Amino acid sequence: FGDTTTYVGQLKYGDGGYRTDAYFDFPEDIVSDGAGSFYLADTFNGVIRKINSNGVVSTVVGAGGYGDTTGSGSSTKFALPAAVGLDSSGNVYIADTGNGKIKKFNGSTVSTIASDFDRPEGLVVRSNKVYVTDYTQGTLTVMNTDGSSKRTITSSLSGPKKLYVRTSSDYAYVANSLDYTIVRVNLSSGSISEIAGVEGDSGKNNGSCENAHFKNLWGLTVVEGDSVAEDDIYVTDGTGDPGNITDRNISIQNTADAGKIRVIDQNGSDVPEDLGDTDEVVIVDPGSCTTYLAFKDSDEFTFNYPNSLTRYGNNLYIAVTGISEVVRLSLSDFTDAEHWAGRDRFHNRNGKNGLPGRPKDVVVTKDRSKVFYTENNKVKYISTSDRKVHKLVGSTIDNYQENDDRAYVGTEGRFSDTLSLDISPDGKTVYVIDRNNNRIREVNVKARSVSYLTGAGDVNVGGGFDNGYQEGEACPNQFGQSRKNCAYFSRPGGIAVDSNGKYAYVADTGNEVIRRVTLYGKNKGKTKLIAGSPQESGYQDATRKDAQFNVPIAVTIDNADNYLYVADRDNHTIRQVRISDGQVTTLVGNPSKKGYLDGKFAEAYLNLPVEVFYNRGNVYFSEAGTHMVRVADRGDEAVKLVAGDGNRGYNNGDRDNTQFDNPVGLARKGDNLLIADSLNDLIRKVDLGDGENIPYTEDAPAVSGVSPSSNTAATSSSETKALRITGINFRHGATVFFDNYEANATYVNSSNELSVVIPFGQMPRGSYDVTVENSDGQRGTKDNAYTIL
Repeated sequence: FGDTTTYVGQLKYGDGGYRTDAYFDFPEDIVSDGAGSFYLADTFNGVIRKINSNGVVSTVVGAGGYGDTTGSGSSTKFALPAAVGLDSSGNVYIADTGNGKIKKFNGSTVSTIASDFDRPEGLVVRSNKVYVTDYTQGTLTVMNTDGSSKRTITSSLSGPKKLYVRTSSDYAYVANSLDYTIVRVNLSSGSISEIAGVEGDSGKNNGSCENAHFKNLWGLTVVEGDSVAEDDIYVTDGTGDPGNITDRNISIQNTADAGKIRVIDQNGSDVPEDLGDTDEVVIVDPGSCTTYLAFKDSDEFTFNYPNSLTRYGNNLYIAVTGISEVVRLSLSDFTDAEHWAGRDRFHNRNGKNGLPGRPKDVVVTKDRSKVFYTENNKVKYISTSDRKVHKLVGSTIDNYQENDDRAYVGTEGRFSDTLSLDISPDGKTVYVIDRNNNRIREVNVKARSVSYLTGAGDVNVGGGFDNGYQEGEACPNQFGQSRKNCAYFSRPGGIAVDSNGKYAYVADTGNEVIRRVTLYGKNKGKTKLIAGSPQESGYQDATRKDAQFNVPIAVTIDNADNYLYVADRDNHTIRQVRISDGQVTTLVGNPSKKGYLDGKFAEAYLNLPVEVFYNRGNVYFSEAGTHMVRVADRGDEAVKLVAGDGNRGYNNGDRDNTQFDNPVGLARKGDNLLIADSLNDLIRKVDLGDGENIPYTEDAPAVSGVSPSSNTAATSSSETKALRITGINFRHGATVFFDNYEANATYVNSSNELSVVIPFGQMPRGSYDVTVENSDGQRGTKDNAYTIL
């Protein structure tokens, strides 16, 4: 039970292949070795990749996943490494950003050379010195390549991102992101000079340095002149948010003017430049103190969140984090730009050996022939006979096709965060939570098409947006607020379909309620409140509107269609909802006791449950706070571990050693539980055995002795006696019984020893069986262990 393997996918893909066939995962830094090869901080894959002069990709160091280890380069784990640097001897330096460390790879082993950073995001090696910017600390630090002689050059920066150090090591240029400025730091004195941007004022316009505005400064590099006044600074800036511009039949054309791109609509007419914010490369000329546009691409599907830049020859190479690619830009002709490396944002490969990309939910058809899952604004399925991945509908770029009177086939269909799905009993229709579009959609499996089911209001919204609450009916093509009789959701989270396929139950997360949607007949799309106080978060077990949730993010339904189970995320609980009258009770967890503790339902601690799945009477759930999968065993009335060691990462193994990185969707296939391991880009498989006899997380207690083992009878009914109990597997919260007499107090000295105070004066002469009951409900008894003479 709990043994975990990988069902579909792999951590990283592309090693040994050509650069345009490799998948990267939000790479945040790129550096040239000066000889035609490039090193890439493949941030969310947790590795450093290399693209050699022939375009072949390899992993230089890192096992992939998330962690904090050193030693062998192939087994080392990093936590979101955001920067990489090289010295003249070929050593690789890594900003292990999530761990707050700087690590060094000498070609065989990894060591830590500095460990007192918070969020190092920029790293440059120059003249055997390592320079580091820390976003949180606001510092620029220098050290020797072994970590010695570390000193802070300045602590007066504001959210520093990337940096460039001049070859003479006299100055560094820094993207000072929180102040929206480019600054130059004297590396000897630490003095800071503002080069361009208006401190504290974001915006987007070029011109004189003192009037230029930046939106989001990410990366920079410098084409050096003979002096700092002759340096040209290339900066990446923009919003990082895909706009609607790619979805209005707009195309991009280069023009004869350097740095200019013509944006035209389907009729050949120019589109106003302010239609959507763009990401771009800006040149800062300190000599004339002006800024001007070098390159922009209004199609943010191809140039989204440009980050680090490096120069090799007459080209800039840009790590475009938002789409996980590298773009090459000619310095002599800014219209000469190409997609140079990387295949797609996240993994996105179909067929045999498919690669899921950010899977969020899974569901298995009744006949077990298909496993449907959501990923990156798409719906796909796995044929269980051969494990081939097939695309059903959707596109990587998120949006909403604003015509609800028709169905959209294949890539024509658009979603914005396909957070959850469920399937009709006959397997013909998949119901999808289209979270950022505030709608519920239905997918015709045979036609590979998506159409509208219910919901009204704004589309393409983000976190914090309030789309309003209203029970009502389906209102296609209604994009305004407060339309009479229309159903309004606010960034819903989860969906569960009943056994008859007549109703779907929705966790309307933003509105803090659980709702029902009719799936058939003339009332198709009509909604009804089941439980929760609309738009009021809290914690209250009650009925209908008197009950309260706090971010109900997922929902599942029992086999008899009597009860719903809700992952009430920020209350750290699993709630039970009786469908007939909306009565809400707490199954497991306590909102005041966030953490991890397996035990009896009333004693267990949960930590941000994000998914819930009912199967064979038990309720399985996954947690963002622990990266574990757990189960509420209804038979033993105890919470038990399914798999996960509590650390974010990747590891296959037994249930105590498995690691996940944001496990979310859950579904059962035969004797296995399938898990959407989202940030690892995998579908994992956990052995559940028969699913009937679920082992406890810890071993049961066993009593070996009581000291003293006997006492003379009490002379007073109020007399108490202190005893010591020895054994194994005692845990905090244990209770001790002498036959039916419960100890007045139990103190857990260790897993092998308890101290107890017993109601001695109330206990008659005779022999007593001594039982230790742990807080998970397991018991251990030693017969006739204590005697009152």
